Amino acid sequence: MNTSEHTPQHAPPLQEDRQTSTVQERSYTEHRILRGASTIYARHYAGTGPALVLMHGFPDNLHIYDRLIPYLRGRQVITFDFLGWGYSDKPMDYPYTSKQQEGDLQAVLDALGVEQVVLVAHDASGPVAINWALDHPERVSALVLLNTYYADAPTLRIPEVIALFADPAYAALTRAMAREPNVARWLLTWQGEQFGAAAPSLQTHRAPSRLSST
Repeated sequence: MNTSEHTPQHAPPLQEDRQTSTVQERSYTEHRILRGASTIYARHYAGTGPALVLMHGFPDNLHIYDRLIPYLRGRQVITFDFLGWGYSDKPMDYPYTSKQQEGDLQAVLDALGVEQVVLVAHDASGPVAINWALDHPERVSALVLLNTYYADAPTLRIPEVIALFADPAYAALTRAMAREPNVARWLLTWQGEQFGAAAPSLQTHRAPSRLSST
């Protein structure tokens, strides 16, 4: 496992950030954690208490929590990119499943020597956190689920933007689109309008005790 120290350099706050500019960024240790033939990128913020493990969804990376972490000063925090995302390796012909991501989480905790955790899961990392907590209840102090799901979801559909960006055949196109702020903004606005127009009615479903990952 390779490690390095990172101390943030503070720049003048942007206009929209001035209300929170008194909250300073935190230093962290970077880690490259071996998992099979690939490496997972992780950041470890020193602190006390059970480690807050902040997990991203799909498609996303650890930067989704950048504005939250400064408010967690004093607490031990871990963020990482699942294989296939962010700064982690993106192996080809690899089974990108929820079960494999549970292994990513396990590898990070083992490498950092962390025993007690608070799992914070957003979006597609929800099943990962729930299943890992079910398998290791003695190690989970709390489970925080943000805008996620569990169990069968027959009405769940993959948003068009996610389907486009997840298709390797369009990798060059989507990279170019992401570099153009106006195009990226239009895509997100359009996708949001689709959800608003087709929002399903809420129903209550009984979840099974364990989600079978495929």
